[in-house]
Amino acid sequence: MFRYKAILILLCTCNIFVLSTDNPVTRAVLKLDEVENRPKLTLDKFLAAASEEYITSVAPEMKDIPIVIKDCLPGSILQLVNIKVKPTELIKGKPISMLAAGVLKEERDITNLHIEAYYEGNIIFKNDVDRKEHANKGPYNFSYNNDVPTFTPSGHWETYVWLIGAGDEKLACIEATFDT
Repeated sequence: MFRYKAILILLCTCNIFVLSTDNPVTRAVLKLDEVENRPKLTLDKFLAAASEEYITSVAPEMKDIPIVIKDCLPGSILQLVNIKVKPTELIKGKPISMLAAGVLKEERDITNLHIEAYYEGNIIFKNDVDRKEHANKGPYNFSYNNDVPTFTPSGHWETYVWLIGAGDEKLACIEATFDT
C-alpha cells in the first residue's frame, strides 16, 4: 500500500512540474512567452474600447457637431464684446461651456441665468440658475456649463442663456445653435 502511495505522489509531482509555467517545454508548447508579453487589458481599458467601438460602429451619428454662438440681445445693458463656447463642436456625452464677457453700462443687481433649450422649434428644457450678486458699472462676465447627454436626438437645436437682473430685466443673451 505504501508503494502505491509513493508512486502516486511521484506521478503527481511529475505532472505538476510538467504542467508548471516554470517548465521551459510547457512554456514553449503553450506559447506562454507570447501571452505574457501582451499588454494587460484592465476593466477600464476594456470598457473604453467597448464604448469607442460602440460609438463608431453602432451609433455613427454620435460625432462632433459645429456650434454657432452669438449675442441674441445686441444693444442691451451688458454690451457683450466676447462670447465663446468650449468645445467649439458638440460632443455627445461631454460637457459644454458658454462664456460671455462684456461691459455693463450701469450697475445692476443680478438675480439669475435663465436657460431655455429648443428642439426642432419646440421648448424642451427650462432652468433658472441663481446668481444673486450686485454688479458695478464696467467689465462683467458670466458663463453656463452643462453636460450633453449621449442620447441627444438628431435634429436642430437652439439654446438661449439670458442674464437676468432685478425685476426680470434681461441684461444679456447668448444663443447657441447646432444640428445633430
